[in-house]
Amino acid sequence: MTLTDVGGVYTGNPKEDDDAALIAAVGRNYDAVQTVVDESSTESFGGIQTKVEGARRVSEHGTPAIIAESTAPDVLARVADSETVGTIFLPINGSDNE
Repeated sequence: MTLTDVGGVYTGNPKEDDDAALIAAVGRNYDAVQTVVDESSTESFGGIQTKVEGARRVSEHGTPAIIAESTAPDVLARVADSETVGTIFLPINGSDNE
């Protein structure tokens, strides 16, 4: 899990674009999401690229990864309770045993 200052991965920079929508899940749509992240990244927002790449690496080994907002109320408890929080990167290869 990666906690950050935004609520997850968005269709644009949520700090600059009021119409930016949260991407709830990433799996086989990774290439499209990566394109959106690359296009929306700026100096003040570029850190999301590293977070997305890290979450992708984790998911490639069969483990889900989540990018969520660190200041969201009870964020860790909500994740532990399997609530939808932030953006989840679904496992795309491997298995939970790897």
